[in-house]
Amino acid sequence: RNYQVIRMQDLRNMKYAITAKLFQEPVPSGDIDFTISTNKTDYDLSIEYAPASPGQYTVIISQGVTIGSTRPDLPAFTTGTQAAGVTFIFVLLGFIEGKGGQGGDGADLEVFLSPTTASYIENGDAGLDGGDAFNATVDCEIQTGTGLIWAGGGGGAGYESFATRNTVDIFSDARGGNGGGGGQGHTGSAGGVAGRVWYLNMGGQEDVQDTGIAGTDGSTGAQGWTGAVCPAPPSVGIGGGAHGFSGDSDPNGAAGGLSGFAIKSNGNTVTITSGDNSTNIRGRRS
Repeated sequence: RNYQVIRMQDLRNMKYAITAKLFQEPVPSGDIDFTISTNKTDYDLSIEYAPASPGQYTVIISQGVTIGSTRPDLPAFTTGTQAAGVTFIFVLLGFIEGKGGQGGDGADLEVFLSPTTASYIENGDAGLDGGDAFNATVDCEIQTGTGLIWAGGGGGAGYESFATRNTVDIFSDARGGNGGGGGQGHTGSAGGVAGRVWYLNMGGQEDVQDTGIAGTDGSTGAQGWTGAVCPAPPSVGIGGGAHGFSGDSDPNGAAGGLSGFAIKSNGNTVTITSGDNSTNIRGRRS
């Protein structure tokens, strides 16, 4: 087996404490049945490689290759429709990345003319769940020592909007809720739309009292965020989740989206033989 030494501590008397990280076993080229050497999106292995005979087959995902999903409802990688008795060993040197979830919209709060004096509050929309990374339709062994399997982060919730009105057209306070940030993931995910506080005036036209701030989009590099640009809650921002993490929730209202699944087994046996840690694999598992 191959290890990278991360830390070495001298315990004296010729003894050392060593922390090391397991990498994959070398795979001779003759043992590789199929190689994925170019970037893919919404990838179904069975379209390019579906052995006809039962057996165990080795697939290598080359270093520098990214396989990502373009929609949260599609996995970045699925083994697809395979013949009965086919199983796989995956040697992952690249990156499998789910799509981030969309941020929830801030609440669109309409204030009515009656009663004249009243307080109003409305919750924003929930953030959407992030997308899955690896979807297994057959039994698999995955060597993930130098590769990454990261689910998309959940979208942040949209924040509540609120208003207090003293007379028909005089407000003592009005704040539109901010949109939630998009979750971190492949090709970005949209942030939520800014919320508003508004009413129809005597002329039948929308009179907007306050507008929040739209959530920023997530990307491969970072989750989206609104930031606490406005005054105190409920006009603070809510961030989308990083890879494999849920989006932030409004403590008084809507929930953030859940992370996607890093590995979804669908009842099949999926064994991680290296890289089974929160650095290499991020997200839920089933």
